[in-house]
Amino acid sequence: YSAASTIMTVGIGDIRPQNTLETTINLIFLIVGLNICGTVTATFVVIFTNAAAARSVYQSHIADVKKYLSAKNLPYKVQERVAHYYEYLWSTHKGMDEDKLLNRLPTHLKQETLSFIQADELRQIIFFNTEKDDFINSLAMRLKPKLYPRTSFIYVESQRAKTLYLLHLGKCGLSLNNQQQENEALKINDDIDENSSSTTAAAKQAQGIILYSSGSTFCEKALFLDYIHSHSLQAFTICVIFTLSRKDYNDVMKGYYGKKYKIEMIRMFNCYKKNLDAQQNNKH
Repeated sequence: YSAASTIMTVGIGDIRPQNTLETTINLIFLIVGLNICGTVTATFVVIFTNAAAARSVYQSHIADVKKYLSAKNLPYKVQERVAHYYEYLWSTHKGMDEDKLLNRLPTHLKQETLSFIQADELRQIIFFNTEKDDFINSLAMRLKPKLYPRTSFIYVESQRAKTLYLLHLGKCGLSLNNQQQENEALKINDDIDENSSSTTAAAKQAQGIILYSSGSTFCEKALFLDYIHSHSLQAFTICVIFTLSRKDYNDVMKGYYGKKYKIEMIRMFNCYKKNLDAQQNNKH
């Protein structure tokens, strides 16, 4: 009781040392209690000060952006999308620029970091799931993160397909009715959340919307074949997507497999086609 009240600096005085030994012990407790109290208080002050400073810098940056958008007389929808983008950055990264952070790392550390983050997602792609770690690491180094604000188009109908997309975070959808797609995206955003029920997803499919969530991949065929998109892909929430271009894929294949890269590409394409045929047969 005496030790606890002393360390917490709320000594009541109802218990007092009666001899030299007790007085010495009590003095030690007083010194320890003072140091603990000072250390804890200083730690909390530093934490709250740093958080407030980061928030202040971030809010100042947002204010500058809003002034710029307002001065340029941009439409309200565009300004709203920009605001949502910065809100997302703060809620997920506390205003930190992930690209700049990764680019400051040495090549080998950047490779290890990206490989750890993206290896599992790359292996979900059917023709990559049996590849060796070195190959996956090389692909991870070529992935480019992109952030798409709500209602923005990731790609549009009639655009030439040259890129594989990995949806890391968010929800997006395909629609064959492009004229109504932007309005539909706004409606979906009003009632969508991270725990969307299968009923909601089914309802969107009935409206001509195919809804995708985190972990989905798109346009795997673009790594092998040249074709035109027959539909548009639009972000229904803020989306973080990693992209892999056909050129980067070819460069990795040539560097890893050498003269055999064409044979290995054919093997991977056949694996992709076999899986696609199996999925279509299951639907029928």
